[in-house]
Amino acid sequence: MKIQFNIPKSDIVLFDEVNKEILINSILQDFDYYILETRGRVLVLNYYVLYEILSQISQIFKKRKLINKLREIKKIYFISIVNYISPKVLITFIDNDPYFHAVCRECRNITGVAIQNGARTHYNFNDKLNKDFQRNYFIPYYFVLGNHAEYLFKKYSHDFKDIFVIGSIKFDYYNSLEKATLDHKYELCLISTWAGGEEITGNYPFSTENQYEVLLKIKDVVIKYGYSLVVALKTNEVSEKSYYRQIFADNAEYKIDVNDTFSAYKICSRSKIILTTYSTLGFEFFAARKKVIFFNLSGDDRYTHSIKNTITSLKNSTFIDLLVQMLTENRHYDYKTINDIQCVQNKKPSFEVVKDFIKKVVN
Repeated sequence: MKIQFNIPKSDIVLFDEVNKEILINSILQDFDYYILETRGRVLVLNYYVLYEILSQISQIFKKRKLINKLREIKKIYFISIVNYISPKVLITFIDNDPYFHAVCRECRNITGVAIQNGARTHYNFNDKLNKDFQRNYFIPYYFVLGNHAEYLFKKYSHDFKDIFVIGSIKFDYYNSLEKATLDHKYELCLISTWAGGEEITGNYPFSTENQYEVLLKIKDVVIKYGYSLVVALKTNEVSEKSYYRQIFADNAEYKIDVNDTFSAYKICSRSKIILTTYSTLGFEFFAARKKVIFFNLSGDDRYTHSIKNTITSLKNSTFIDLLVQMLTENRHYDYKTINDIQCVQNKKPSFEVVKDFIKKVVN
């Protein structure tokens, strides 16, 4: 761990270092910014921060559980750093970070900006919300992938000042760097939704049980019809590759370039059809009119997909019929309603929209 004693004054504070290269290169490089690392690799021991923590000891000890005492210390730590820097803008790519929400609640004179970092559903905004830690989200200015996140954020009464539906910054930035290709190396690309070995239970499209059934069906189809399949891995962990390899064996290739932020994007781009349950990557490519097949075995109609390219049952020939249709026809598929749209693709790149917003605040 690195100890940092001095904190610079900056117009912008980037809260959490995840995806910092993308935000810096697409949005922040022309501004005065400071990266507030939150993942335990850097510890700030500024005199002001220490004073603020010590002055609120009584508030910390009001928390009964040890975990809540530690959370309170962490919250005060982040709030004091932001107050000391006194930026005009606090921005994060981790929109579901409760500490970011807490800082925004306390530091009302700062413009809080969050960028949606992944698919957000009832699971995120309600079912798995830790209400012992926070009642709800507070994101003053929320830049989201699609209408569905906006709809749910409002449905579950989370707090905000304004929401902007702009599409995916990561996907738009990738497209600004890479030329579109028609050179398809693979017929099918399966997007890994590996959860690090954690079992996800419940009636969700992305539950461990539902996803395993989907993988077995894909394996059967690949073997029977001889389709070429690549698995776009999330990590270079042996356990992830082993999990997929025990299912597909030599009937698939397993790809990732850990040194390339856009490894999975490039693999998807070189595939004719993308297969996914509920991945952000799938929604991003679907917004760009890529041929994507979604799987939703949950039976829970809160989880929205377009109608005609979503597989809801593996007991019939729908999957193989849809594969043949996509390989032989040039057809577009649409969401059921506007509020179901997970990701949009606008003419103006999403990162340009955020950059323009920040310019107005800073200047």
